[in-house]
Amino acid sequence: VISSLFLIYRYCANALANGAEMNTTPGWSIAWYFIPIANLWKPYQAMREIWLGHMADGDKSGSDNLIGYWWVVWILALFAGRYSGRVSDRVNDIDDLAFSAQVGIVSVLLVLITSVLYLRILTGLQRMQQDKTGVAEVFS
Repeated sequence: VISSLFLIYRYCANALANGAEMNTTPGWSIAWYFIPIANLWKPYQAMREIWLGHMADGDKSGSDNLIGYWWVVWILALFAGRYSGRVSDRVNDIDDLAFSAQVGIVSVLLVLITSVLYLRILTGLQRMQQDKTGVAEVFS
């Protein structure tokens, strides 16, 4: 998580340094994850600005769907994880245990999907940053 926050900070700073017009600063791009209620949409907005800030000027139409998919699955994973915890606290019989296990599996699958989408976002940002600035690869 810590290295991920460093990457978000760095990608935001690099987008700003390359002249991107953004409302989010590098500090706020990671701070939003820790502010209740605002953390339900502000990190998405920050990541979308970072993504658009790294895109070539002619490529800005409709190609940021990956960010939206990532955020929807992330929110679903958060709620599924909470629900899973509550269901597992109320297990009284084998049927409750089976249901709790199913909810837990759905929660874990959503986290895995979120992780894959997030890695695609980070590698996409790295690729766009390299194409725009000629900076060496972060992931090699």
